[in-house]
Amino acid sequence: MAENWPSVTAESAEAFVKSNKSLGADYIKLMQENGNAMHFPGIPVASEDLQSALVKAAHKHGLLALAHATSLEDTMIVLRAGVDALTHCFTDQAPVDELVAAYKKNNSFLIPTLVVCSSLTGEEQELREKFAAKAKQNQLTDEVKANMLSNLSLGVEGATIKHSYETIKMLKSAGIDIVAGTDSVPQLKGTAIGPSFGQELWMYVYRCGFTPEEALRSATALPAKRFGFTDRGKVEAGRRADLLLVNGDPTKDIEDIYNVVGVWKAGQAAFEIK
Repeated sequence: MAENWPSVTAESAEAFVKSNKSLGADYIKLMQENGNAMHFPGIPVASEDLQSALVKAAHKHGLLALAHATSLEDTMIVLRAGVDALTHCFTDQAPVDELVAAYKKNNSFLIPTLVVCSSLTGEEQELREKFAAKAKQNQLTDEVKANMLSNLSLGVEGATIKHSYETIKMLKSAGIDIVAGTDSVPQLKGTAIGPSFGQELWMYVYRCGFTPEEALRSATALPAKRFGFTDRGKVEAGRRADLLLVNGDPTKDIEDIYNVVGVWKAGQAAFEIK
């Protein structure tokens, strides 16, 4: 498996970033997986020097640098390397005080992907069932639904989603931005594109202490701000009209985001219940 990964060194990091930017990359995503929280053999272990060189090159060429890490140790490595964001929350142990300072040093943010983290540890099965059931009848094929109701169960002994919840509460309390995301892709066990996003926001509210408005902001204005999209993320003149109309009030009940009666993309109606 290792031979399928790009061969990059600290010396070739800039050339690697330049090549990917020329191919249309919008950001650089690093992988830091040392086997501390995820049984996933074959991934080459990157050094902190290599990650630092990649982050430096990404920033030099105007790209964000994000990183995958599922353990506290790996998270600290990429934060020291200067990444702009983490794309998972670790599950292997409880957070430590040093974590907040590491996030604040470079104004980094977190995309927790709690849906995937709970699939990784094999927990919160009842939530997968709840949100699979909420999907519209024609939204999930039997195959997609079965995939959502399965889980990865790749976590090491002692890994638990509760560590992720505790971490998010700590970071949010310290003013670290939490940006919604699920990592959902076809055939990733425990996820389904669409329903998993509703589950993710529900977990922010009912597991991590967000208000519904804070959860909605993590999925709208905040990602637009952190990824530099100045044309969207807010409902105001001059911005893209990407809108959902729902029956209910998701600022009071986050589950109302499922009661969609209209969708507009760039101001054009894509779906509307008459």
